[in-house]
Amino acid sequence: MKYKRYPLYLIYNNPFNQKFNGGWYNYKRVYYLNLGPVILSEEKNLVKDIYQFIYGFDDEGNPIRVKGQDNVIDVVPIDEDYTPLWKVVYVIVPKNFIPQSIRSVKQIMESDYKIKKTDIIINCPVL
Repeated sequence: MKYKRYPLYLIYNNPFNQKFNGGWYNYKRVYYLNLGPVILSEEKNLVKDIYQFIYGFDDEGNPIRVKGQDNVIDVVPIDEDYTPLWKVVYVIVPKNFIPQSIRSVKQIMESDYKIKKTDIIINCPVL
């Protein structure tokens, strides 16, 4: 079955009152559950990138998240290559970055922001 690449909208009605996070997919709102980190082999599992925005790292090496900026992904459940497993990629932005101003992977790739890949894989199914 062939799906449209860009749905007009994605619907989530939260029948079980679960806590979820907001995110962006090609300028459209998406919601996902954050089920935490997983340990697995990327060679045996389909894993996609999820972009998290940070200002840099603190003295202990922890990322300093940009409050108000949701993560960005480039696949959703209707895509053939969708997976709920995501590899965290940091987008390092300056202090004057405006939260929610980036809403697609294309915008990230067209920006001059530094990208830092990690080994962190999280289980976050899009709803």
